[in-house]
Amino acid sequence: MGDKKGKRPKRFKILEQVLGPAGVYKRPFSDDNYIDRMSYYYTNMFLLFYAMLSVSEEWFKFPVKCFCPVTFTPEEVVYANHVCWIEKMYFVPWNRTIPSDYDIRQLEMQIKYYQYVPVTCLMLAFLFYFPRLVWKQCTNSSGLKLKRLIDMALSYQLEDANTLQLNELKYQYGLITTDPYSEERRKDIVKTLTEYIDLYCMKAEPFRAGILPKLRERFGTLCYLGVGRHYGNFFPALQMGVRALYFLNAFGQLCFLNAFIGNDFAFYGYEVLKRFFEGEEHYIGTSRFPIVTLCDLEIRRMFTFYRYTIQCVVPINIFNEKFFLFLWCWLVVLSLLSFVNLFVTFGLFVTPHWNLSFLKKYLAMNDIYSRGDKSMRIPIRRFYNHLKQDGVFILRLLAQTTNTVVVSEVIRELWVKFRERELKRYDPNFEKNNNKTFPNTNGVVRFNNTVIHINGQGSLSHCSERDLVRRFPRETFV
Repeated sequence: MGDKKGKRPKRFKILEQVLGPAGVYKRPFSDDNYIDRMSYYYTNMFLLFYAMLSVSEEWFKFPVKCFCPVTFTPEEVVYANHVCWIEKMYFVPWNRTIPSDYDIRQLEMQIKYYQYVPVTCLMLAFLFYFPRLVWKQCTNSSGLKLKRLIDMALSYQLEDANTLQLNELKYQYGLITTDPYSEERRKDIVKTLTEYIDLYCMKAEPFRAGILPKLRERFGTLCYLGVGRHYGNFFPALQMGVRALYFLNAFGQLCFLNAFIGNDFAFYGYEVLKRFFEGEEHYIGTSRFPIVTLCDLEIRRMFTFYRYTIQCVVPINIFNEKFFLFLWCWLVVLSLLSFVNLFVTFGLFVTPHWNLSFLKKYLAMNDIYSRGDKSMRIPIRRFYNHLKQDGVFILRLLAQTTNTVVVSEVIRELWVKFRERELKRYDPNFEKNNNKTFPNTNGVVRFNNTVIHINGQGSLSHCSERDLVRRFPRETFV
C-alpha cells in the first residue's frame, strides 16, 4: 500500500478537472479569475454539451415529423420528413390565415436557424475560447514562462508526495546533494525565483542600438503607444486586451443571435421574464421557437408536379427554446461581469496606486516599511519603477496561486538586490559581502564625494541637495 500513498483515484481527478475552475479545490496554476473562466471554460462546456445533444437528436431520431395526406406511401412520408427538415419551414400563428402567395411564406415567415444549431454552438464555443488562445500564445512568446515560474513557487509551498519520495530516494543514494525537505532547498527556490524575476525586470527597457537609436526609440514608442515587453507593461496590457475580447465576445454574440434567430431575440429573455412574473401560463414565445410549423412540399409524378402544404412537428424546438433562454440570460450576465472585469483591469493598468499599495503591504510584513514613513516614498517608488507593471503582475500572480509566505520572501529578496544595486551606483567599489546591511539609524553616508541619506530601515532615500542641507545642516556636501 505504500506505493499508492500519493495517488488519487481517477474519478477524483475527473472531478478536479471539472470543478477546479469553480474554486471547489485550489488549482495548481491559475493566471485568470472567475469571470474569465466563466467565459472560456463553463460557457464552452455548456455549448459543447448542447451541440452534442442537438446532433444526437438530429442524427439518431426523427428531427421533424410531418402530418402527411393518407394518399402518401410510407416512402413518401419519409421523403416528406427529410425534405421539410432540409428545406426551410415557416410558421403562421393559429389566429392568422395562411398566405396564398408562396413567396411571402418563404421570405417573411421562414424559420432559418434550426438546422444550424449544432454548428452555431460549436462556432460560439470556439469564439469564447479564442481570447484564451490569444493569452496563451502571447504569454508563451513573452520570454517568461509563467507556468514554470508558478510551479517553482508551488514547490516551495508544498511538493507533490510522489516527487518528494523520489527526491528523498535520490538524496539517500547520493544522486542529489540537497535534502528535499531542508530549508536550504527552500532558500534555493526563493533565490532562483528572485533572480528570474529581477533579470526579467532589468531587461525591460525601450532602448535601441544601431543606426539612429533615439529616433527609432521614439518611433517605437509612437507605434506601440508605450505598451509592450520593452516598456515593462506587457502582461497587464495583454490581460486588458484579452478581457476586452471577452467583453466584446459576450456582447457581440447577443447581437449575432439576434440576427441569426430573428424576431427581436435581443429582448427574448426580458419578455419571457416579464410574462413569467405577470403570471402568464404560456410565457414562452412560440413565434421564435414554434413546435408546429408548416412546410410546402412538391412531389413530381410522371410529368405533373403536386404541391402540398403540410403541418410538421419540430420536437427539438422544445429544447431550443429552453437552451436559448438560458443562453440569453447567461450572455447578459456575462457581458455585465466582463465589462466590470475590464473596467477594474483598466483601472489597475493606468493607476500605479494599487501596485504601490501591494508592494508596501509585503514590505511592511518584512519590517522594511511602516505606514506613515514619508522617507520611504521615494525608495519604494524607485523600487516600483524597477519592477514595473510586469514585475508587480508576476508577484500578484504568485500571491494568487501560492501563499503570503512565498510572495513575502520573494519581495524581500528583490528589495535586497535592488538596494545593493542602488549602492553600487554611488560606489563602484562597494562589496555587498562587507556592506550588506545598513545601520538602523538615520544618517548620511558618503561614497566618492557623493552624499546620500539612509533612513531608519537602512534604505536609500534619494533627496535633493536642498533637502539634505535642511535635514543635516552640520554636514558638508560636495
